[in-house]
Amino acid sequence: CVVFDGPRQRPVVAYANTAAQARGVRPGLVLATARALCADIDARRRDADAERTALQLLATWAYRFSGQVSRGEPDTVWLEVGASLTLFKGWPALQQRLKAELQALGFGAYRLGVAPVAAAARVLALNHEQIALRHRSTMLNALNAAPVALSGLTAQAIAQLHGMGFRQLRELFALPRVE
Repeated sequence: CVVFDGPRQRPVVAYANTAAQARGVRPGLVLATARALCADIDARRRDADAERTALQLLATWAYRFSGQVSRGEPDTVWLEVGASLTLFKGWPALQQRLKAELQALGFGAYRLGVAPVAAAARVLALNHEQIALRHRSTMLNALNAAPVALSGLTAQAIAQLHGMGFRQLRELFALPRVE
């Protein structure tokens, strides 16, 4: 299954599920090429209004687990769960409950990330399906291996960093700091 976007004459893949990716379909690929790689592909046009509505539903639902919820662009709902971990008897129990309720709401595709810094949680969630790192040192070690492409930077910044040869965040972290 893929979701496509763009002009009618040349739509491109915006999202591809795991099965489509296994057959070579990737975001950014022209839909006609995706169909050539995978003849039985289920292609659906992106519906930005439905995405916004779904994210608002998720943000409202998330208040069941945290008093601090916010929306991140373009596709993130942030929850501060530090205070909730005791109430829900730790991360494994909270994670199970989140997963079960997300499934019940009809959200089969999602990623969960826990880290001491919200932006790091998003980067780590993009890099791993489910990850929970509660200590700064383990968070930094995991971020080292993350690709620059999943950093949350703009597409232009990522392209510029790739042009300079940077592929992983560890390479950026190793640069000297401006004082």
